[in-house]
Amino acid sequence: MISRQKKADCAAGASTSLMPKRMHLVKTGQMPLNKYLEDTGVKLVNRYVEKSMEKKRLIDEMDAELELLKEAIVAMQNGRIGNNKRE
Repeated sequence: MISRQKKADCAAGASTSLMPKRMHLVKTGQMPLNKYLEDTGVKLVNRYVEKSMEKKRLIDEMDAELELLKEAIVAMQNGRIGNNKRE
């Protein structure tokens, strides 16, 4: 049986260590809801593929830009280009 003090602490929002049976409610109450749980399987797979392709496209774009930057840095170090201010 829970003492009156523990019930009062619980009602006042005290530490969950005083009320282990409510710990699960506190932890799950803070978790974000998965917005995809009610979608159909086909819709989930389609969305997954779409996001995977978008991720690959973004990575490819970033890799291409990084390669251009690397080439420019190397060229500058080798004295092949001047100090152009194009910022």
